[in-house]
Amino acid sequence: MASSSSAPGIPVTLETPAPAPPAQSILEYLTVKNPDINHQEAGKSLTDKRQYWVPKLVKPWHEFEFNTMEKIFGRELMTECRRPRVMHHVFPPPHPERDLIEKLEDTTRWILGSWTIRMVNSALEPVEKSLNPVFWTAQSLAAPTATSVAPSLSSTGRATAGVRSQPKRRASSQNPAAETRPRRARSLVPDGTGLSHESLLALAVPTSETGNLGEWTYAGRLPKEIKPGTKWSSERLDRGQIVDQNGRWKEGQQWRNYSAPLRQIYTYCARAKSRYGCIVTSKEVVVVRIRPEKEDDGPAEEGTSGGDSSKRGDNLSSDLRSRGLMEWKSIKWSEHRREELVEEYRELTMNLALWIMHVLAGNDCEIKRRYDPLSQEEKRTSTISSPSPWPVPISLTSSMAYSMAESQQPQLREPRGHGNPFQDSFTSASDLGASFNSTASRKRRRESPDVGLARGRPRCQR
Repeated sequence: MASSSSAPGIPVTLETPAPAPPAQSILEYLTVKNPDINHQEAGKSLTDKRQYWVPKLVKPWHEFEFNTMEKIFGRELMTECRRPRVMHHVFPPPHPERDLIEKLEDTTRWILGSWTIRMVNSALEPVEKSLNPVFWTAQSLAAPTATSVAPSLSSTGRATAGVRSQPKRRASSQNPAAETRPRRARSLVPDGTGLSHESLLALAVPTSETGNLGEWTYAGRLPKEIKPGTKWSSERLDRGQIVDQNGRWKEGQQWRNYSAPLRQIYTYCARAKSRYGCIVTSKEVVVVRIRPEKEDDGPAEEGTSGGDSSKRGDNLSSDLRSRGLMEWKSIKWSEHRREELVEEYRELTMNLALWIMHVLAGNDCEIKRRYDPLSQEEKRTSTISSPSPWPVPISLTSSMAYSMAESQQPQLREPRGHGNPFQDSFTSASDLGASFNSTASRKRRRESPDVGLARGRPRCQR
């Protein structure tokens, strides 16, 4: 209970609303009405950057509908969704005058954080062990960094912990052949991602370098692009104003301002090596799945077996650049269960669709040239399909073992004069109090003859 005053000396008591009765299943929980938002018109401009990749085809994702979801994992997905369990609603609910006014993108993020993200993640927690989902996590966990402790791949494909991946240095006149870190990669960062509990343990620094200049990968499984509902919607796409009935871009439409979010989410998915992604606004979610356009080489792939895996990866990346296909489906914020009984409801809501996408991404997010029907999606139990260039074990014991091995490695501070463009507020994990063996590190710096150069200061000339 809180109190305020409308006039001097006249207290007014504001009653805190009582929490709504808890839902009795995940399905009931995720199909409730979303709060009403006060949309206020803002500028219509979107990104005009052209470094984002352009899919060759953009087609409706017809498979993504409620009837299909009932068949996934041999019907286990919806069985878990309907299983009786107490689900407490968000409380206190978003305040209409503080949390539900949308102007620019920061207010959209606030609205989603006050309601949608809390709803989705809360509904993922009960199925963490049974369905192995990923959780909606912050942008900083989706961004690459230049310095990381990453496993190296042996000839058997197994990960070896404790091998440090050093940052690329800028080219200089003394070393013109040195590889440079592209400035443009700094802006190619999604607004959110999806990470599993095991991934967070196994990938303490969730990033790696692909080995190709300018190519960065993200450890996140479900990249997200967030836009205000007043600035972008899928309406033009739905009306056929952007692509024709075959999914091909109409002349010049791929470079129009309103097509930018489509290019952005496609690029994020391709760089994250994740087939799934989402454009999330205050009015809808557009779920997407990507792959190369087509290839007449037989049935769907099983993992990455067959042929040289590195060449297959290179070819896949090239094909995604030149002839990619992005399938999409829009689910509106306004869709919700009304008078129907939960058992009779057969529609996707925005929160339910996002929940399903996090489960699918946790199960298998690898980009392939062909996919089996979504209704035939099988639950993977042995390993998590990782978009990173090394396998991520599902075993919590193995994940903890890797984390412990990593913790024994000293955390190196990013050298001054070679700033990491992906870190704005700190230089390395050591600045957050996570460094190890600091005494030994200081000793090595004192003994190094090039310590002046490492800190960006010229060596004294004798």
